[in-house]
Amino acid sequence: MEKNLLANLNLIVRSRNLTISPQKLRPVANLIRKKEVNYSLNTLSFLPHKGARILHKILAGAVKQARQKSAKTSFYINKIQIDQGVIRKKIMIRAKGNADTLRKASSHLFLCLSAQEEPNLLQQDKLIRNYLFTRFPEITQIKIERTEAELIIFAHSLNVGLITGENNDDSGTILAEIAKIIKDEKIITKLYLEAENKIYPSVQAIANDLVQQIQSRVACNLALRNVLIKLGGEVKGFYVLLEGRLDGAENSKPKIVKKGNMPSNSLTKLVEETKSEANTAYGKIGITVKIYREKNKLWQS
Repeated sequence: MEKNLLANLNLIVRSRNLTISPQKLRPVANLIRKKEVNYSLNTLSFLPHKGARILHKILAGAVKQARQKSAKTSFYINKIQIDQGVIRKKIMIRAKGNADTLRKASSHLFLCLSAQEEPNLLQQDKLIRNYLFTRFPEITQIKIERTEAELIIFAHSLNVGLITGENNDDSGTILAEIAKIIKDEKIITKLYLEAENKIYPSVQAIANDLVQQIQSRVACNLALRNVLIKLGGEVKGFYVLLEGRLDGAENSKPKIVKKGNMPSNSLTKLVEETKSEANTAYGKIGITVKIYREKNKLWQS
């Protein structure tokens, strides 16, 4: 097992020819990918699989060395990759002079531990998105870019004037709230608003419309019908899943609405998906929306 501590507080661990096949080790590795190391160690300790015991031993040693070499105490698994290793051949003797050849697969492990700064940036992005989507339901899409000294936010909306107010009076308030989330005076925050032409330019716009209607006490069937009327023939396939106490029902139940064709794979088809929640007097209602517009241009010949 090789270890290398980089200058940017990333600990690289490579372990070769582990006595387990990649098909058995990858499902266990998927459980701890992008997770905090203490959470990952606890998860692996309760799993009965052989792969969990192997990963627990390697991860525990890597965490111990990372904390010795760095002042940081909180790490997370930035990357974990399982590759095919050497296939060992063994001979099993059978009766009457016969023998069978057994092939034992092995795995190569690549593990990267990083300090906790990167998840903090992801958490900031999530808080910024939640703030903007909650305060301005008109926003359909948000894109965030970062440099060393700037935070650039691109927000798409059908009506930009509802966000900034008259004469851009609300722009300063929005930037001040975002600055409270960042908590870094050295970072310059910039907000760019772009107007959309379509009624539903993205799948997030459909989810926002459903959330706004349900929170305004519009019946679920009527809200879905309004969305389908606005969509018209813009999409080839439409799928909505509502979960919760719909229209104040006593029990939670799912409601699925489908229209058109929805491909099973999104590799060659352009399928957009999003999830959202609506807060009502009867609790939260989960909303999942999928739309199928056209073929993926990257796969068109």
